[in-house]
Formats: sequence, structure tokens, C-alpha cells
Amino acid sequence: VADVEVIKTSDDSTVIAGGGVTYRLTVVNHGPSDATAVTATDSLPTALTVTSVDLACTASGHTVRCALGTIAAGKAVTVVITATLDPSFQGTSLANTATATSPVTDPDESNNSSTITTPVETRADLSVTKTSDPAGVTPGSAFAYTIVVNNAGPSTARAVVLSDTVPAGLAVSSASNGCTVKGSAVTCQLGDLPIGQVVVVLHVRLAAGYEGASIVNTATATSHTTDPDPSNNSGTAESPVTALADLAITKTMSPAAPVAGHSVKYVLTVKNNGPSHARMVTITDELPRGLTNVTTTGSTCKLLPPEAPGAPDTPAAGTVQCSTPELAVGGTVTVTVTATVVPGFTGALNNLARVGSATPDPVIANNEAKVTGRTTQSANLSVHKTASASTVIAGHSLVYTIAVHNAGPSSAGAVTITDVLPNGLRLTSTPEHCAANGQKVTCSVGRIDPGTTAQVVVNVLVDPTYSGTSVANTATAQSPTPDPDPNDNTSTVRVQVTPPQPGRPAPELPNTGSDVSPAVLLAALALIAAGVAAIATTRRRRG
Repeated sequence: VADVEVIKTSDDSTVIAGGGVTYRLTVVNHGPSDATAVTATDSLPTALTVTSVDLACTASGHTVRCALGTIAAGKAVTVVITATLDPSFQGTSLANTATATSPVTDPDESNNSSTITTPVETRADLSVTKTSDPAGVTPGSAFAYTIVVNNAGPSTARAVVLSDTVPAGLAVSSASNGCTVKGSAVTCQLGDLPIGQVVVVLHVRLAAGYEGASIVNTATATSHTTDPDPSNNSGTAESPVTALADLAITKTMSPAAPVAGHSVKYVLTVKNNGPSHARMVTITDELPRGLTNVTTTGSTCKLLPPEAPGAPDTPAAGTVQCSTPELAVGGTVTVTVTATVVPGFTGALNNLARVGSATPDPVIANNEAKVTGRTTQSANLSVHKTASASTVIAGHSLVYTIAVHNAGPSSAGAVTITDVLPNGLRLTSTPEHCAANGQKVTCSVGRIDPGTTAQVVVNVLVDPTYSGTSVANTATAQSPTPDPDPNDNTSTVRVQVTPPQPGRPAPELPNTGSDVSPAVLLAALALIAAGVAAIATTRRRRG
């Protein structure tokens, strides 16, 4: 007869779900006989997984059997069993029963089994890490936050919630499944999280006008399960912020071929293609030579004077500089520059405009715009010819005045006046800057600016034998500068001619307006005869 008793204890007063537990089974033989072929059996709860047993024991699934052999009366044998509790175990306690048997008759079988109940607690160490992709962000651009929620155990974390209130300047465009977005608050119901990790992705966009040097965002995970280390339950990403604004400038010129003396208009348009707002935008237009009367409309602009004025026909126009404190993404600024092409300018107008900003520009190829237009000329010349008298006596002089006026808008270059005298008229003197070839008088008056008049005076004598009743004289002006109305480039004046009066010989020289009487002529002849006689007498005396 052998009274066998089983005593079961645990080294752990509390078992943590996901943690380990150590059981000790002690089999005592109270005698009076030795107990032979003693076997101890421990059927572990299904939530436990055996991790180790003594050499005398074997484990099969959740059952551990220990062959203890003979236990002498008054002796005891102890075996150790270690196991791990399932991390997802949700009970508050864990009961484990062990039993010992022997073929020897046991007078008291009530003590052949022993049960121990151990309180169970849960612990889940959650941690959060957060990163942005890309690490550096740009106002106006989209990027993503990757949030990793890790459960280091030992237990399953129950009812995990991830919360992220994005800072001002960020707008959430989408989030992973299980997340809701309400304004700036993002809440993700992650449910029960076993040991391991879950990844949440937030897609956000930074406001184009964000001015900070960095953007800081923090996400926090909470759970109903006690966390042994709450210090790592939040993850923060600080992303450096670099603004970028792609400013593009375009420029037009109208008309494409300006006429010297007329106006020309330049229209500058600057657009911000983003992604960020552009700060302290400056537009610079280096005006070409040959412009005057510059005015601007649009943004805040000023005309910077040139370093040197330049020549009259190629004056330096200066530089137009415009500024605006901020240009939003997608916004445009338009500047209109109007000027007058000086009348004497010829050649091309090459105009270059630039745009810049205090905000870095990722695309500099579109920061300049150039337009070129070759000027044209147009000078409306008109000729007006007058005579000194409406009637002239044959054999007397006549004065023609030829006036060439330029109505513009351009300067007329290399102007020539041609006057072909009709038969019956003779040129008595060649005017300045003129040349005569037979009856043709050609005068090179050169350049005539808009609003001015060049004048040539032609003195002629009417042939005393001229038998016509009138004489018509035509003058023509020409210039290589295009004339929009050549119909008025010729002018004709007609003068009535009367025959000489009887007894009044026609003068050989131009008529001065004073007639010579016969008495005066006789006195002059007498003086000439007396002079000749005096010379003859003097010569005879010398001889």
C-alpha cells in the first residue's frame, strides 16, 4: 500500500499572455510501501505550448507524461515543465492539473491530482515609426507618410487605434483601408494586432504657400492592452521644406514690323507653373535702342534710365523693372510696355525680358523671352512750289520756291528735288546743294525729319524771245524711304508771260525791278566816249 500525492506549483505568480510559465510537479509517497511504476501526467491547457520537460518526461501535443519509476516510502520526485502561453489568450486565469498513478494500491486517491490556477495578464509593447517619402518636401507637391505600428508583444494588442492630426498646411488626400479622415484628423481602426507590424500610408499635399523651413507630423498608437513602454507609442517625421516655383515668361511684339515714328507694344506674361508660390518676383525688360516715350501698365513697374543716352537715331531706352511680392501657383502677371520708335531708327529691335524670384526655380530654360522685329520706314513727302510773281515780262527774272514737307511718321532719307526747267526759262544761278545739267536741276537736300520742311530757291530768266502766254514749271521730290502717298510728291506752278514793252530792251541780267531811262543811257555812252579820247591823247604825248 502506497499513498501517492501530487503537488503542483508554478514559479510565476502571474502569467503574461505570450510569455512563459514554469510548472513543478512533485510526487510524494507517504508509504507505508514503496510505490512502483509511478507515472505523472500533466494535460496542459490548449493555450499553452510545451517548450521543455525533464528527461524522465515526454510531451505529445499538450500532454506530458513522466515515468518516475519506484518512489520509496517517504520519498518524493519533482519534475519541471516549461510552456509558453498563446499571445492571443484572452482569459484572466489559467488552470493546470497534474495526476500521478501507480499499480500499488493507494489508500487515498483524493490527493493523486493537483490543480494550480494562475492569473493571466496581457502586455503589448506598441511602437510607432513614421517617415515621409520623399524625405524633403516641396510646397504645392504631394508626398506620402509611411507609418509602421509594431507590436513587440508579448501579447496581442487589442483594439489598436492609430491617430494622426496633420499640422496646418497639410491636406490628406487618401489613407489606407480602415482609416477615416475628418478635416485634419486621421483615425485608423487597426483592430487586434498580433506580434508583428502593420503599415499605414497617408497621401498628403503641402500647401503651395507654406512658408516654414520644415513640416512636423506625429502619429500615435493606442490599445486596450497594457503597454509596458508607452514612450515609443508615437512616431514623428520632420521633413525639410524647400519651395520650388517654375516661372515661365512669354513675350509678344505688335506690330511685328514697327514703323519708325509709330508706336510699338510689348506684352510680357509671367506664369507660375508651381508647385510652390513664388516670392518676390522680378520682371526685367531690357528695352532695345531706338525707343522713346516708354510707358508701362500692369504690375508695379519703373523705368530705369540708361547709363548713356545714345545717339539721336539710336537712343538708349533704359530698362523696365517690375515686381510683385507673391505669385500663386497657376497665377499670371501681365505687363504691357508701349514705346515710340524714333523716326530715324533703322534696323532690328531686339528685346529680351527675364523673370526671377527669391524662390528657387527648377526650370530656368523658360526664364527668358526674346522678340525681334525689323522696323520699316514710311515718310509722306509733299511738294509745294510757288513763284515770285503770277505774271512776268519776257526777258525778266523769276524766282521759284520749292518746299518739301515730311508728314512722317519716319524720317525721309536722301531726299532729292528735281526741277526740269521748260523751254523759255534759263537758270541764272545754281542753288546750294544743287547741280544743273542742261535744263535739269537736281538738288540733294538729304534727310527731312517728320514735321519739318526743306526749301530750295531757283532763280531763272524768262527768254526775251519767249512767245508763249504762260510757262509751267514742275518740281518733284524723291526718297528711298517708302512714301505712303506719292501722289503729292509733285507740284506745278504756272506763271503768265507778257511780251516785252516797245522801246524797252530786255535786260541781259536778272530784272532787279528798276527800269533805265534813255537819258541815262546817253549819258553813259558820252562818258565812255570821253574816256576813250583821253586815253588816245595820253598815248600820243608819250610817243
